[in-house]
Amino acid sequence: NKGMHMTLKRFGALKHVIPDRYVNYEIGRSIVEFDDFIKFLKEKLNEAQEINFKYSHQCSNTMAFQIIDTLANATIPNKVRYNRNRFIKYITKFEIWENRERVSLPHIKRLIELKPNVFDKKLCNWIDEEIFKWHNNKVYIEQDPLIKDIPKLWPIKIPKPFDNIKNLEYFQHKNLLYHFRNDLIHEFKITRAFDPVDEKPYYHKIYSGSTENSKPYWHLFYPPGFMLNIAKDSISSVEKYYKEKKLKIKSSWGPFIFPNFNKNTYHV
Repeated sequence: NKGMHMTLKRFGALKHVIPDRYVNYEIGRSIVEFDDFIKFLKEKLNEAQEINFKYSHQCSNTMAFQIIDTLANATIPNKVRYNRNRFIKYITKFEIWENRERVSLPHIKRLIELKPNVFDKKLCNWIDEEIFKWHNNKVYIEQDPLIKDIPKLWPIKIPKPFDNIKNLEYFQHKNLLYHFRNDLIHEFKITRAFDPVDEKPYYHKIYSGSTENSKPYWHLFYPPGFMLNIAKDSISSVEKYYKEKKLKIKSSWGPFIFPNFNKNTYHV
């Protein structure tokens, strides 16, 4: 009976034989029981919140991204190419984080500093004027504008090595968050927040030297409390969406490294 397959309970121990309705043969990915899937992710979130040692923020942030990636892989179709596209589409589709569309002014300003001859002076002046309004050393990203608020003066082309930057979307926080994810997971880049208990992303003004004439930079921080909240909101949004539409979640977990090899298998 081809409908007899094995799956997990809590993805940690062998569960029981499940019928055909839990297996999607067309795309070759096991469909697991939704409540078990959500329960497992909530357990991981609780574990991330309880981590407490010197570099605990690194571990909790990593676990938060693992939760987000797991949900993105399970909810966004395979036809979406590249991890970045899937990550951003997931964040957008489930409306995770209300400030995801805002554009980072300090990042645009830095690009202008690196390639000053490329940009229209009106745009440069506008960026400077907006940042000049930031009077405190700590500024939340709510002060960043949306694309519609920025003068439509973006250059047609930016020279190397920044020619991959095609438009202002590159500086949206949902894209910066994905790059922060890569820095953390692939390079173990340590970015300690000046205010680790804060639960909102912010900029902190940092000076490049010790002299009075040293140049200030606005350092962007996504603190651990924010990342854990994003993971929590991700679980809640997917849980609500899938229960309302009575959909099943897809998982590629199994005994093989290649996801599509795990069709009709069990995971221990």
